[in-house]
Amino acid sequence: MKLDRLRVSELDKETKAQVVAVVPLGALEQHGSHLPMGTDYMIVGGIAERLEARLPNQVLLVPSVWMGHSDHHLEIGAISADVQTYMGMIKSIVRSLVTFGIRKILLLSGHGRNDIPAKAAMLELKNEFREVDDLFVLFASYWQFNQAVIDKETKEPFRSETGGRLGSVGHASDTEMSLILYLDEACADVEQAKLNAGGPRSTVQSKANTLSRKGFPVYMTTDALEWSKHGVNGTPAGGTADAGKRIVEGVTDELADFILAFMEW
Repeated sequence: MKLDRLRVSELDKETKAQVVAVVPLGALEQHGSHLPMGTDYMIVGGIAERLEARLPNQVLLVPSVWMGHSDHHLEIGAISADVQTYMGMIKSIVRSLVTFGIRKILLLSGHGRNDIPAKAAMLELKNEFREVDDLFVLFASYWQFNQAVIDKETKEPFRSETGGRLGSVGHASDTEMSLILYLDEACADVEQAKLNAGGPRSTVQSKANTLSRKGFPVYMTTDALEWSKHGVNGTPAGGTADAGKRIVEGVTDELADFILAFMEW
């Protein structure tokens, strides 16, 4: 079910209490000269659309949120909500759904730095709706589902010294290139991708990567220009539409399994 296509009379109280509302969270920011600024919301929206098509009676698909927390891309190009604004947006969306009668919500992100403000908003929402029975608000990024297929299909920069994944998909990298080639090929520039391998190029980013690879449990934030002169972190020329298809299908499969389990909560 797609929320924007429904009439309110088509959702009775029991249905609203059972379905899982999926809210795709994207961003509008630079992705080098080979991918569009809407890459993040195009990818997470495309995956969410396929999830809804797979489980039309279980998923209530909310329209994708195109603006994310992207202050680290502003110098190159982005439309960004600061942390407090983004928190307010998430709280408003969840509050509206809860008031409407929805009791299971999945915030599905396609942009890495949405996580901190979204999770902070969830902490405040927990206090606000503490007395609401059977309410579950969850957050996840799409790449956290079926990491194995992403590992198999791409050569990402975020790996430990032993080759293990560090929980991201780079930026304008071969993963995102593959996904856009599959989801909307006309938006990807293959020739420009050959020129845009990047990151890390700064002392700060190199230190951050070293700390992560050695497994130290610390966090630091960096700007896109600290990754590379292109604002790219990865090797986009390695992306293919076939890899994108397999990633989308693998992630959608695992998301569908999760939704069915979530409905039993």
